[in-house]
Amino acid sequence: MIQRQFAPHIHTEINAPFMYLNVLVALMPMVCASIFNYGLKALLLIMFSMILFFLSDRVCSSLFRGSNSRTTSRKNNSNTDYYDLSSLVSGLIFALMLPANTPIWVVAVGVLFASVIVKQMMGGVGSNVFNPAISGRLFIELCFPEACSLWAKTHFEMADVSSFFMLDEAKKIEKADLSTLHFVEILSGDFPTYIGLGCGVIILIGALYLIGKGIIRGYAFVGYNIGVTLMYLFFNMANILSFQGIREFAVFYLTSGVIFISAFALGDFTTMPVNRTIRFFLSLLEGAYTYYLMRAGAPEVSTIVALCVPVLLLNIATPIADFFGMRSRKEGGDAL
Repeated sequence: MIQRQFAPHIHTEINAPFMYLNVLVALMPMVCASIFNYGLKALLLIMFSMILFFLSDRVCSSLFRGSNSRTTSRKNNSNTDYYDLSSLVSGLIFALMLPANTPIWVVAVGVLFASVIVKQMMGGVGSNVFNPAISGRLFIELCFPEACSLWAKTHFEMADVSSFFMLDEAKKIEKADLSTLHFVEILSGDFPTYIGLGCGVIILIGALYLIGKGIIRGYAFVGYNIGVTLMYLFFNMANILSFQGIREFAVFYLTSGVIFISAFALGDFTTMPVNRTIRFFLSLLEGAYTYYLMRAGAPEVSTIVALCVPVLLLNIATPIADFFGMRSRKEGGDAL
């Protein structure tokens, strides 16, 4: 019988359902943008991922912990695994990192891997070492790379609903060449990419909402983006001060997904170090490594691999960092 134990580095007076509810609110603009750009197919993908994640967590929670789940939850003054909204948040984050034409069976594999293996077998919500959504997304990227790069046209240029479940002509288009796009297209996310990562302005609004509400602290967010920026400047020092260089920098930030990762992956309060200084420093290193993989990695390193691998490496480092930063607990720490 797997016993549930909350991650020891969670320190917050805000309860988990409230935090996850605010994360859902912050993600809603991205959901609306994805539906606007990709139509019904994006909506179906998001709904399927969220519902399957929710049901999988519910079933696994009952199977792995049974009646002890409710008892343990009461002792920890928290809701059960499947009522704290973490399942819906993980399912939504996972879906937003997919192309709209991802086959439904690939989505199911990723969700079940994230829910059953990464989350529930580790003890459920608050006990997982790795970020479930990021782990599931990286898993299907490595196992089914072709199925995870089936780009869809934007603005409802897709076939009927049944095309969501099969390959069609829309899936044969190439990923957008950002250098040829108008800046209005960049700002609106009107180009073939992952359904939730195309519009950096909307992602930034969601991130600022969470920071303003106190759901996430800025240490990891700022550290990660500083790391990305420093590496970008290092690799593009020659032309960064030109108009073209500034445009390329803006396009990179609005379309690469780094804002999404810094807000919705590094804001996971169960897999980040509690010590603020350590969190900032490790996030800075993670950001630098992310851009290194994007720029200097092997040709087969996709954007998703470059975004997800550093997050999981940071998740591995978190227990070690917390072990050597035990004194910070006496100061109370903070949640995210």
